[in-house]
Amino acid sequence: MTLNQFREALSKEGVEAIESVDFDPELHHAVEQAESAEHAEGAIIDQIRKGYKLKDKVIRPTLVKVAKNKEEENV
Repeated sequence: MTLNQFREALSKEGVEAIESVDFDPELHHAVEQAESAEHAEGAIIDQIRKGYKLKDKVIRPTLVKVAKNKEEENV
């Protein structure tokens, strides 16, 4: 109950969570890369830490893991 009240108070002041749909260097900070054949290069695979913004200003960027193309071995 207290946590919900705290979230409501922050929301009233304009604090909102950053959605991690498409990688945006203004909103996200890539801290890890992983090879992936299923995801496009630079796509967000996982959110490590949630980010927040106050109105339109980022106060904490979202930490994310992004995909990189799987390198094929040359034999």
